Amino acid sequence: LASEDEADRIEPPHLETARTDVPDDGVHVARALALSATRQRVLLALVDIDSSDRPIRELASAIAARSSLTAGTVTRFLYELADRGVIERVQLSSSGHNSGRQPSTVEPRYPAIAFRSLTTVSLDDAP
Repeated sequence: LASEDEADRIEPPHLETARTDVPDDGVHVARALALSATRQRVLLALVDIDSSDRPIRELASAIAARSSLTAGTVTRFLYELADRGVIERVQLSSSGHNSGRQPSTVEPRYPAIAFRSLTTVSLDDAP
């Protein structure tokens, strides 16, 4: 963060931002970095878009629009990554008349700032 700000040294706001980026009950960033390049790109896109209060289906479509992956493949990846504990499924509040399954979203369980800094893939890479 200090480098991104072109600061000469690490300041308290850099430390506070980094501290807040580490999720409670999170996992080590190495778990995300150990994934395949394609799955790392999905994680990069996830932290790059505003995922709060968006159902998994919407997130998958938004991530797929940034890659050559289909929304179905991204959805499968998101569920797989949640099963592995890299991201967490979080129930969304149901909006009234929905009698089906309660929608959920996903949230990273790894520190996104560290992941962005340490990954060797980028969103510009294919797929």
